Amino acid sequence: MQSSWEPDFFVADWRVRPALGKLERGEVSVAVEPRAMEVLSCLARHAPDVVSKQRLIREVWGDETFVSDEVMTHAIWELRKAFGDEAKSPRYIQTISKKGYRLLAEVSRGAAPEPLAAGSRIAQYEILEPVAGGAMGEVHKARDLRLGRVVALKFLPADLCRDQSARRRFLREAQAVALLDHPNVATIYDTGESEGGRVFLALAFYEGETLEQKLERGPLPLSEAVGIACQITKGLAAAHRRQIVHRDVKPANVVVCPDGTVKILDFGLAKMAGATTLTRLGSSPGTPAYKSPEQTRGEKVDPRSDLWALGVVLYQMVTGRIPFGGEYEQAVIYAILNQPPRPLEGDVPAELAAVIDRALSKEAAARYQTAEELEADLAGVPLDADGEVTRRKPVHARRRRSRSWKWLAGGLAALVVFGVALGVWYWKKQSWDFSPEVERLMEQGDRQEWRGDTKRILGNAESTYRKALVLNPENPLIKAQLAALLCRLESQFPAPSRRQEIRWLVEDAVTRAPDEPMPWVAQARLLLLDGKPKEAESAARKAVELGPDFDRGYTMLGEALMVQGRQDEGLKELQHGVDVGQGYLRARLAFAFRLKSSSRFDEAAVEYRKVLAYDPDHPTAKHNLAAMYLDRGAYLDALRLFREVYEHTGDPRSANSLALVYINLDRTPEAIQVLNEAYRLEPDPITARNLAESYEKVGQKDEARRWYETALSGFDRALALGGSRAHLLYIRSFCAAKLGRYDEALRNIQEAMAAMPNQSSFLFRLAQIHAMAGHREEVYTYLRRAIEEGYPREDLRNDLVLQAYRDDPRFRAILESTAVR
Repeated sequence: MQSSWEPDFFVADWRVRPALGKLERGEVSVAVEPRAMEVLSCLARHAPDVVSKQRLIREVWGDETFVSDEVMTHAIWELRKAFGDEAKSPRYIQTISKKGYRLLAEVSRGAAPEPLAAGSRIAQYEILEPVAGGAMGEVHKARDLRLGRVVALKFLPADLCRDQSARRRFLREAQAVALLDHPNVATIYDTGESEGGRVFLALAFYEGETLEQKLERGPLPLSEAVGIACQITKGLAAAHRRQIVHRDVKPANVVVCPDGTVKILDFGLAKMAGATTLTRLGSSPGTPAYKSPEQTRGEKVDPRSDLWALGVVLYQMVTGRIPFGGEYEQAVIYAILNQPPRPLEGDVPAELAAVIDRALSKEAAARYQTAEELEADLAGVPLDADGEVTRRKPVHARRRRSRSWKWLAGGLAALVVFGVALGVWYWKKQSWDFSPEVERLMEQGDRQEWRGDTKRILGNAESTYRKALVLNPENPLIKAQLAALLCRLESQFPAPSRRQEIRWLVEDAVTRAPDEPMPWVAQARLLLLDGKPKEAESAARKAVELGPDFDRGYTMLGEALMVQGRQDEGLKELQHGVDVGQGYLRARLAFAFRLKSSSRFDEAAVEYRKVLAYDPDHPTAKHNLAAMYLDRGAYLDALRLFREVYEHTGDPRSANSLALVYINLDRTPEAIQVLNEAYRLEPDPITARNLAESYEKVGQKDEARRWYETALSGFDRALALGGSRAHLLYIRSFCAAKLGRYDEALRNIQEAMAAMPNQSSFLFRLAQIHAMAGHREEVYTYLRRAIEEGYPREDLRNDLVLQAYRDDPRFRAILESTAVR
């Protein structure tokens, strides 16, 4: 084991002082635990190589026979905390799965490298401000004091050019790229090395935004996507003619200038990286989602790999997502190597779809062989006189539009969402000012909002609507749209002060635009959130009156009626919403959910499959369809769908559902693993509740009790924030009963039932609580009522709480009775 005393050294511009147990940088001094300091010293001695866990144990802990992963992880966590590092995007310490750890930052034993603070000098350049950072190095905006121009200085990570032969290779590559005098390739002015050993490139500085930043707002108009792809293709063609392969074409490496010119960044840097330490780690250079199959396998690449990556970028510009995937790197890699690309969303012209399909051929020989070939096919994508891509509308979409939108003034452009044309804002009237940019943002927000109800999806839509509101702060229709979305967020993910903002937005929208349907829709949604279904019904009827072909009015009316227990009336209004406007998607999601909650599972499944016909990866529709399979005992089908949703979204609700399938398959340890992972990602009380029941199932009573208590605390916080009270109390009541707090549990479920009467699941929960409390007669009473309201008998048979009742003749009689609806 190494001694804790050794000379000071530097990690980047941090001074490491092992003898004092400190990290110092300027005025900042951070204390580090002795064992964590020894781990850092070990990583520094072997930098930039990966240090295995076994080697760390041997050199830091010495003869100790057992060092748990928890001890090792704690030491790494302490170091990351000291450096201000993040595990997901590390700058100092990288975790290499199943291999160990390595130090990413440069280690020096002499003087610290020069600081890169504003005002500092590197050669003839004065640093102005940081611009970006990543695996290929830091970028700073700087002024060339010799020529008086602004440049971008890119400082390469030390491990890309640590030895002299690597430096020479880097300089040769940079010189070759500098010869690429092309309008779509970023210009390299200079290369150099500072006195402190920092190697840098001086490039032209371009105003504008990266394509990655543009795509954060959603997919691009098809004409813009084709135009950007054409310019990227031209730049790649120029490079390929000089035998230069980019190897890392991705949205972050493409800048779109204010005049529309596209510049490709980082030419050759991936090859430089591959020539040094990255290849020794057994990985190929490039970003996983954009790497071709041959590049993913670590095989030799040629220009066709760049054309694959461009195919991924083009697909992403058109759809807003990558063609192969999941949330995790291994899932992406598996899809790239083994699966076809996900079907294109929207009404993409056949010519453009063919370009993307050929670019994404898994065999390089079947792909475009040159960038010029790809460019020629892009030029064949049909554009109309205004430069817009000509779209072919599905026949059923044209029929729906002609029936439901006849009254609209001519000239409204059609949107395409989930493969079906959506009408541009029903509620947009000439009396309200919508600039082209505001209109674009509102259309984009609407597309985002109806792609699913996960926190991330709804949050993206919120961000887009707020951008529109900044540009047009007095427009009540934008406020109404934002308010309605915030109600959706608040019902699922309550947040402090949000409801107050919703009230202000709704009040202003209704006051200033009382003749428009959307403000009344927002008011109805707010009233439902406040637990006032009768008042919500009145507001929804006003929306229907003002917009007889506006689906959202009927949807809100149906929801308000359903909450009042008027099932048949509510479903009729929801069905009406499906048949008008954009209801074939929006109202259908609500209609299917209410069919499901009414135990009309077959009908609900049909509606969810129709949503998936528009968008095969719609997470909400896929999740709820999987729930149908779960209810019917088709566990393997449910497992497949829940896995897909969880990999795609990382949503804790899908994790809970996936765990429930595992439990039904008697794979409880896998359920516990999934739930623990989900709770780490997002501490959700429902996840805690399911963890408690899972631990209870495997006999770990103390752990189960701890998680039930954790869940109760989480539900109390959610209730304090103003979440969906009936739903939260429904779940909370189970946790309270499990902890023996039966009176509290009964108060919870009775309050929930007062807000939402005759819910079969609420009646069943009441029976469960009475069973735990030993109230046998009440159990029979509420089980009969639950079945009469449509609660599935199979759930009663399999419920763990009711195990003691399975051989009871009265219980069997209830199961075999004919439900009266």
